[in-house]
Amino acid sequence: MKKLSDKNSISKTAKLLFFIKYIFSNLFTFSFLPRKKIRIFSINYLSTVINYTYNRKLYFDVNYTSEKWHKINENNNFDFDEWKYNIFDKRRHLAIKFLVNEINSNNKKKISILEVGCGAGEVGAKLISKLNLDKKISYIGLDISKSEIEKGKKGFKKFFKNKNVIWKFLYQNFFSFNLRNKHQFDYVFCVSVLEMMNETQTRKFINKMCDNSKNSIFINENYETFLKSNPRNHKDFNKYFVKNNFQLYKHMYKIQKINRKNIRWFEFMRIILLYKKMKLEKSVNNENL
Repeated sequence: MKKLSDKNSISKTAKLLFFIKYIFSNLFTFSFLPRKKIRIFSINYLSTVINYTYNRKLYFDVNYTSEKWHKINENNNFDFDEWKYNIFDKRRHLAIKFLVNEINSNNKKKISILEVGCGAGEVGAKLISKLNLDKKISYIGLDISKSEIEKGKKGFKKFFKNKNVIWKFLYQNFFSFNLRNKHQFDYVFCVSVLEMMNETQTRKFINKMCDNSKNSIFINENYETFLKSNPRNHKDFNKYFVKNNFQLYKHMYKIQKINRKNIRWFEFMRIILLYKKMKLEKSVNNENL
């Protein structure tokens, strides 16, 4: 397994030529058409699909989803300004309002949150920055990239000075994640994690999320048919969650922008879901329907 070259060093022309070649080589198995066909005329969408086709092919040629790949391709360079840019500028349009409102409406004095696939903790930091910090927030970020975990620790240490924010980052595979107490967290969430998993992995992953959540689970995932993606709609997700006594509380499909420095943004169709744990009485009643 080899170390991945810097994808940002590849020219736009090279990526475009790769994209065209890939389309004609995989004419009957690959479609770059968006779900809303009118978006095919959007320069931002075309730029997104060209870049992501190149990047995904590169990633999966070297088994991007394996822990071994992440160990080989560790990047320990940390820039605090870049970290903050990724929170407040790059992810300015990240749709996490469902989760923010759910947590802020909770009257508990202490809230526990688990983010799975946290990377450098930038989404977690964005979430916490939008919460009412009159209550204690206990956040744990989990990821299989050691270098990203270290960046998260450095970023949180410099960024959060409020004593009501308690945080921890764990370098661990979620499938083997196990805390002493079951249903340890009030809220469990992930962003852009499930789209690259097959059905068996997705089922196990969602079961694990449900096992670790007391109240609610939030998901924000890609809904585009990019290369190597497995986009699922809310009905696909429901069949996993219902078996774990979680019901869909809110959901939406939304085009989300990701800002890029000095150039056009990327745009994605996203599926955003909030699930709530069903009360025992309700679960029993549903089984009798």
